[in-house]
Amino acid sequence: MQLIVLSGAHHLLDNLKQVFPNVFAAEVRYFPDNELYLRFPFEIHEEVIIVQSVYKEPDKKLIELFFASHNAKDLGAKKIFAFIPYLAYTRQDKRYKEGEAISQIITLKMIRDSGISKVLTFDAHFHVGIPKIENLNIMNIKLAPYFWSFFKEFANNENYIVIGPDDDAYELATLLGKQLGLESGFIEKKRLGDSEVEVKKCSIDVKNKNVIIVDDMISTGSTIIEATKMLKNEGAKDIYVVATHGLFVANSWEKLKNIEAIKEIICSNSIPNPAACLDVSSIFYSYYEKWRNY
Repeated sequence: MQLIVLSGAHHLLDNLKQVFPNVFAAEVRYFPDNELYLRFPFEIHEEVIIVQSVYKEPDKKLIELFFASHNAKDLGAKKIFAFIPYLAYTRQDKRYKEGEAISQIITLKMIRDSGISKVLTFDAHFHVGIPKIENLNIMNIKLAPYFWSFFKEFANNENYIVIGPDDDAYELATLLGKQLGLESGFIEKKRLGDSEVEVKKCSIDVKNKNVIIVDDMISTGSTIIEATKMLKNEGAKDIYVVATHGLFVANSWEKLKNIEAIKEIICSNSIPNPAACLDVSSIFYSYYEKWRNY
């Protein structure tokens, strides 16, 4: 098995080399007109894992993935898998307005049609479970339990609780809460637009509690900001924030860091970000054999 690392995962290259024997970086660059040039300056094995994180410019990252998969097949690969730490275009799984494209299904089918038969990803934003795509096996790992080591000093401490900032994140809060022996709950949230949310109430009492907020991603930061305001209004003390994917778009990192109540923000390195503390390379390695035979 051979790992081929593309530009969206180049920040993981050294860490992957520490746990896998055959890790190579593809040559990726863009012409002045923004067309992609991709080359493998190495021999291709029969079994290949393409590593790509789909962030910042997700369209470009996906085209790289498709080029790499087709190229690997043309050069002799018989099995092509993809490790995609952050997979974009997973949020929309149905039409909310007439005529909308269902981006989740389209993206997954394009991945399959490029020649990839298996995908391993972390906390993809699937609302109703992993979608069934013919001839594409998807393993979606939830990273919440892996953050326990950053909070082990708070384990079994009744003054700490774990909260999901909406009901979708309640499962993540429960997973981390179980690891730490802490009570977990969630906040009722209503999304008003792409970057606007309304929070209502928390499912458990937070008065005089220190709160660990856990979510799958931080994008604009609006959910975390509004959740923090509500928790403080209900009497919470210190706030800690955990998210698998730290996108931090629209200056949200600076906004969150300037909130006095938030004592720490911790993310994985699924994409490069200023809060990256948890390495996904070793977690991927721990699932490798199970996933390969999945």
